[in-house]
Amino acid sequence: MKRLVFVAFAAMAVFSMAACSGGLDKSIWAASGGPLAYAGGPQSFRPGVFSGKGSGGMGGDIYVDVTFSDSAILGIEVTAHKETAGLGDSIFDHVISLMLARQSADVDAVAGVTLTSKAFIAAVADAISQAYLGGGAPPKLSLTPGVFSGKGSGGMGGDIYVSVTVSEDAILGIEVTAHKETAGLGDSIFDHMISLILARQSAAVDAVAGVTLTSKAFIAAVADALANAASTGGTSTQAQTVVIPTGPFTFTPGVYSGVGTGGFHGNIYVNVTVSEDGILGVEVTAHEETPDIGGAIIDDLVSSTLALQSLSFDAVAGATFTSKAFVAAVADALNQAIVRSAGH
Repeated sequence: MKRLVFVAFAAMAVFSMAACSGGLDKSIWAASGGPLAYAGGPQSFRPGVFSGKGSGGMGGDIYVDVTFSDSAILGIEVTAHKETAGLGDSIFDHVISLMLARQSADVDAVAGVTLTSKAFIAAVADAISQAYLGGGAPPKLSLTPGVFSGKGSGGMGGDIYVSVTVSEDAILGIEVTAHKETAGLGDSIFDHMISLILARQSAAVDAVAGVTLTSKAFIAAVADALANAASTGGTSTQAQTVVIPTGPFTFTPGVYSGVGTGGFHGNIYVNVTVSEDGILGVEVTAHEETPDIGGAIIDDLVSSTLALQSLSFDAVAGATFTSKAFVAAVADALNQAIVRSAGH
């Protein structure tokens, strides 16, 4: 997939982060240079073919495919461009030879075709940034398994919130749970950066040129979550295991209370009113979700439950934790109300 991101030509400044626990190796959370900072020496890549895009060529964008082994750049192919035949495109083979010899995109632009060569270098650097795992052995993670929330301040639109799923020694998944970045611009880099962090098993990735504030806030949010996971004082927001009942239902009529854990800011409590064969009402009796984010979707979740007479609806994008905790709370109440046949 072609990446709609730019890659900086110079290594970015170190993005420092204060961890929540003393004695930890904070370098696993703070950016400390990217693949353009390395020319030769031990390197580690994800084997495969990675596509890159470089903008600003004389004729427009340049696209490449770069092939990697686990320790080397094996090949570079220009897959699309609109440079002038015999002029701009004449430098591709020359620059490819330099990069393969140097095992790096850290080469000079070619005089006379500066725009073309800079766009080509950016395209290769983009592909390298996706495959690059670092120099030498990656840092060993020591984490509390679970799902941890993180917050990064200073985005173009404000704070960015993430949830990061970890095992004892690995980052398993990253989800952006709330943000106010510009659709199609700031938020376009999330998938790219998530892929980098999961590949590198570290938040030590560079900010993306052109969306620097957004990418730095995102990095800070992931770093915050990892600090929580590494700290003995960290609190996991891992939701409870809950059985979601499916209809048709037979209930003992009445009002039943339920609780759902794993909301973005804590538990969600509900009262659910049922007849013998239907859900008559759902009232959220207590929660601590943010009023204009998680709290804003509660009425919609209640409406979906009553309209569908079921909990078989998708979590609301941007408020996943709140949605899942609400479903867990209602399921908790319904499981109390369901009349079960003997032996079930």
